[in-house]
Amino acid sequence: MIAASLPSKALYSIGIRSRRALCLPDFLIIGAPKAGTTWLAANLDCHPQIYMAKRPGCHDPTEVRYFSQSFRLPLKYYSSLFLEGKDKIKGDKSPGYSTLTPFRIRFIRSIMPSVRLVFFLRNPVERAWSHAVMNLVKLSKQKYEELPQSRFYSYFVHSREQGRYTEILDRWLRVFPKKQLYVGFYEDIASDPVRLLREVCAHIGADPDVDWSRFPYQRVVNRGQGHSMPDEFRRFLEEMYRDEISRLDDRLGGAVSRWRALATAGQRLVVAGFGLALALAQGAELGIWA
Repeated sequence: MIAASLPSKALYSIGIRSRRALCLPDFLIIGAPKAGTTWLAANLDCHPQIYMAKRPGCHDPTEVRYFSQSFRLPLKYYSSLFLEGKDKIKGDKSPGYSTLTPFRIRFIRSIMPSVRLVFFLRNPVERAWSHAVMNLVKLSKQKYEELPQSRFYSYFVHSREQGRYTEILDRWLRVFPKKQLYVGFYEDIASDPVRLLREVCAHIGADPDVDWSRFPYQRVVNRGQGHSMPDEFRRFLEEMYRDEISRLDDRLGGAVSRWRALATAGQRLVVAGFGLALALAQGAELGIWA
């Protein structure tokens, strides 16, 4: 089905078939998963100038996921998801887009050269834990107490790319100009949510001077399962992401120094189990452990 839709996509990408007949989004919320994208989309959806597309008939209709999971479908299908909001600023919230391949990112640029991008960051240690609990406990409907540690270690290793923010930024910025990408921080949802929403609105071309008291910015959406991260998992993840956090902090001019300080403090602890935990994770991926 992907192959069948490629000729049509190619005609759009090289300009032979006009994109004017399509109703495409004006901005993409590309991630990261478990970094506040659901909260952001819920608030933007309340803005009178903004339309957030939905994907009916799936577990989470607020995530469109066209370029990550439904790319086999024609562009006309994607376009149809935005028709209801054709006279508004249209958005697609799909945090899985952060790890798209360069080919698909280039395709997005070819059909939406002016699209605005929004990328929220969260401490990769906390993000990885939240994501693991959601997928291994909540969505899998399993009891946290009954899951072996190897399942978590395996998940951390398997999904580590989603916390490698510098690689994600590089991948997208090789294709899109920097001015089209807004980078926000998960922590600001609690500390300064209105400023965060105003900045996002300004970036995507919506009026930032609205009555924010009518927005659900203080409401917790997609609440976690309430499981605290065990120390052994925290040490494992801090070791996994220590260099990434340092690179990101240098790149962003100290914007994530608080993450770096936490990782540095954790380095003072003896992480003797890191090698063993990594072996457990790799063994679980190979099916050695249940």
